[in-house]
Amino acid sequence: MKKSGHLMKTISRYFIAFLSSVFLFAFLILLTLRLTLFSEGYIEKQAVKADYYSELTEEIN
Repeated sequence: MKKSGHLMKTISRYFIAFLSSVFLFAFLILLTLRLTLFSEGYIEKQAVKADYYSELTEEIN
């Protein structure tokens, strides 16, 4: 009986650790996406840095 309780406690700890890791990973990915790809200021900064507008104008002309 004691061994069964210890096993359940160990399994539940691993399960909670796994869920915590998954949620932390998802949170960090969503935070990174929000601060980069979904940020208008970041996109504008990268377009200016890459000289996107000049290259696009040259391609159109």
